[in-house]
Amino acid sequence: MKRLNLAVLLALVVAALLCGCHLKKNTPLDATLKDNTYTNRFFGLQVQLPSTWKIMDKPSKREMRKGAEAILGGDKELAKAAAAADVNSLLMAVDLSTGRTLGLAAENLAGAGEIRTGADYLNAMLDVMTGPDRPLQKVSSMTTVKFPSKEFQRVDVAGDVMGARQHQAIFVTVEKGYALTLILGGKSGADADDVLTKVGLVRGQATPSKDTGASDAAWVNGIKLQGIGGTEARPFAIINGRTLEAGEAGRVKTAKTNVLVRCVAISNASVVVMIEGLKGERKLYLN
Repeated sequence: MKRLNLAVLLALVVAALLCGCHLKKNTPLDATLKDNTYTNRFFGLQVQLPSTWKIMDKPSKREMRKGAEAILGGDKELAKAAAAADVNSLLMAVDLSTGRTLGLAAENLAGAGEIRTGADYLNAMLDVMTGPDRPLQKVSSMTTVKFPSKEFQRVDVAGDVMGARQHQAIFVTVEKGYALTLILGGKSGADADDVLTKVGLVRGQATPSKDTGASDAAWVNGIKLQGIGGTEARPFAIINGRTLEAGEAGRVKTAKTNVLVRCVAISNASVVVMIEGLKGERKLYLN
């Protein structure tokens, strides 16, 4: 089990090891990607990335082994085993403006009866990933984090990997026989927390099947800016009864649908948003 855990690290911790996603029904790969919105039907969750984030291609086996070796302090045998583990790399992305990273993976826990919770998985991972001969070390206690869609266990690790400072916030939950792992990376803990405010992680729903073109103007016009409040340093917008801060995403209801809206920026009398299923940004004004 310890060796299997390392595959998650090589898929997620190192920013260069990035992969795409494909559709396979009734498996963790049952997912779609449209307009930077990743929807995983198997786990029932959705991640919406801002426009500055880029979805990356799947790494080669050689790249995976190289990344694992860096994390494991040069242990080639363990790195080789990690690269061959039964892990589904679901989503890998990088913010082109800051270099911050996001990774999502699912490891099959068949045969690992000792792993029943996210805390079990994280403890097993830390046993292999951290220590005196490893570049990464644990820098926080384990905590429970509740997203709108799921409850995860979180722990942070940090250190110098391949000549660069790395801080990784690792979130794990166990579901349907898999360890679902989300890792947010940057140079500091503040970077990882900032990714949380900018990336939507909500309960997944199928994107609207209708054509969101000019014929659906009434549906789009049903998304209204109802108010702006908060402080100058931390403003918030009220959109269709939902309160959102800048960088935050959430589902709002209209007369015809339920759609994910990301609040990109807030000014005195308007907000810039991104709407699920529609390309580009739009501006909403106070009436």
